[in-house]
Amino acid sequence: MGRSRMFSDDPPEESKNPSPRTTIVGGRPPEESPQTPPVPTGMQKLLRLAAVDPEFARELVLRRDQVAAAAGVELNARERAMLQAVPEEQLRAMIEILPPPPEARRDFLRKTAATAVVLLGGAVLSGCEDKPQQTQQAVPTTELEEEVNVSRPVRWDSHRGIRSFGKTQNESTIKASPPANTRFTQPPEGWDGGAPPEPPPPQSDGGAVPDEEQPPRPPKPSPTRGIRSTDGQE
Repeated sequence: MGRSRMFSDDPPEESKNPSPRTTIVGGRPPEESPQTPPVPTGMQKLLRLAAVDPEFARELVLRRDQVAAAAGVELNARERAMLQAVPEEQLRAMIEILPPPPEARRDFLRKTAATAVVLLGGAVLSGCEDKPQQTQQAVPTTELEEEVNVSRPVRWDSHRGIRSFGKTQNESTIKASPPANTRFTQPPEGWDGGAPPEPPPPQSDGGAVPDEEQPPRPPKPSPTRGIRSTDGQE
């Protein structure tokens, strides 16, 4: 301390290295023990699960890293290396010589081991699933309807036009209006089921095409010079 704290209100500074307490035999070290590194327990948890479930023990011998991940046991680098390096016979011997857990703890360990085995079985099945077969692309419905309508035979109806044989869900009727002043009572010659041919235009014997007849005009009154007799004499 650089200055006296007798007349000061400042709190005492905490020393990073507390001074040891004095005893009869001399100085005593601090009571707080230094922090020790954590003891790895992942390997021990796996062995305990394998001791209560034979199926889990068999999977642990065959697939070691996968079993630890399925059981939710975290392994550090040292435990992971030891688990991979230990021979199968020695690993089975370690499982057999492990003492059984208490009865209250045994049920929980069995459920945990059974759940891990189920998860491992699901992972194996998911890896062996066949690829889904590619389904053929569906043809649009409109194209099918068009093909059906085209392939149907047609018939001639003098009153309603061209109709197809049979009835469909969306039956369409093509009505062909006949030309003016013309009415077909039967199909014309050479008709193959398509649209009916148009009648030829009217032709004259020669010269220009005659105009349409005009209605007669009323007589136009003309001035008279007097009264005319019926015999042409005034």
